[in-house]
Amino acid sequence: MRPRPDSPLWAAARVAAIATLIAAVLYAVAALGIVVLVNNSLTQQLDQNVAAELSSLQARPLLALDRAQGRPSPDQSQREINQTTIWIVSPDGQVLTAPTAPSLPSRYLHVQSPTPARIQNHSLRLAGGPLGNGWLIVGASADYIDYATRALLVEALVVGVPLLVLVFLAALAIGRWSAAPVDRARRRLLEFTADASHELRTPLQVIEAEVSLALLQERGASSYRETIENIGGESKRLHRLVDDLLWLARFDTLPGRPKSEVLDIGELATDAVERFRALAEQRRLRFTLQNDAGRQGLVLAPPEWIDRLLGVLIDNACRYTPEGGTVGVAVEGKDGQVTLRVEDSGPGIPPSERERIFERFHRLTDDGRGSGLGLSIAGAVVQATRGRWRVGESPEGGASLAVIWPAARGPREQTDTELPSPVRGGLGRGYPSE
Repeated sequence: MRPRPDSPLWAAARVAAIATLIAAVLYAVAALGIVVLVNNSLTQQLDQNVAAELSSLQARPLLALDRAQGRPSPDQSQREINQTTIWIVSPDGQVLTAPTAPSLPSRYLHVQSPTPARIQNHSLRLAGGPLGNGWLIVGASADYIDYATRALLVEALVVGVPLLVLVFLAALAIGRWSAAPVDRARRRLLEFTADASHELRTPLQVIEAEVSLALLQERGASSYRETIENIGGESKRLHRLVDDLLWLARFDTLPGRPKSEVLDIGELATDAVERFRALAEQRRLRFTLQNDAGRQGLVLAPPEWIDRLLGVLIDNACRYTPEGGTVGVAVEGKDGQVTLRVEDSGPGIPPSERERIFERFHRLTDDGRGSGLGLSIAGAVVQATRGRWRVGESPEGGASLAVIWPAARGPREQTDTELPSPVRGGLGRGYPSE
């Protein structure tokens, strides 16, 4: 299946293609540079040999004449003779050379400085100078330079093609790897937007329906009161949802961490239990608090974050515990750790769902209670304050949510200690379960 133009694979392929093109250009420039460098070096060396031979023959005219007539000197080997070819141009324009030597075109009869020439499909380097009343020309074959140049080009091509393929595949793999977090963030944003739209639309539809029914016909005071109460309930739900969304948005885009304090988790848990005691009495819940931490229950964290965490955990426990049930809050500190545990006698959390409860908008039931954002907020707070979760089953058969922090040391004073950046979205993966 062909990838969509806006897919991460397509984007990674485009980036890989651009990187490969840049690598190809750089490789071509480097290869050509090497070829030119080698060619120039060999040509310069050959020109030096031709110039040296020309000077030697100019100093020994008889030897030059013998060479031109094909008679080698006794002090020269056959290899030295075969390396160069000489032509002697007389004042009347006659060219004297060895019988096996190629004819010299007229345009090369008076060359001086080293000059490239093409004679009978062979590449030569020629240099000339005066010899008595005539002109001496020395030539040496440059075919091996052309061969070396072609060999280097072929080798660069043979090596370059698989090398560029490897560059493309490596760039594609790196692009996919680097784009994966961006793609996950994009998908989470789309999912979050869709879920938020759905959650916001539901109470608005209920409010709109209630208002339409109320205006459809004349009704009694009790009926209008029931409609207003229903609208009020949906408005409260909408308010809680918007408040949670705004909190998460501020948390995700927070430019800096709030100032942290050394907090007594036991004291904060006591205050939170008192805030929810009226709700517990209304639902006839047995509310218990056990604080065994003493002075060992100190945690370094922003106070508003811990307060929000306690509110979420206790509110969830009260919300899902049936009337007459039990909600327990416990704080203990030992072995350099502080543990906050909230347990209830509700339906509990199935083991298969325990890793997903911190995902945004994830709910265990479809009964309409809650927005699915509370535990996402709790998960973000715990992860940002160096805590870890332990999700299990309470002795009463309900849920047990425990948070474990490293204990803070020192006096209870305000500090600017930096906390780790929160993980954006998708929280809840990898939390241990009992």
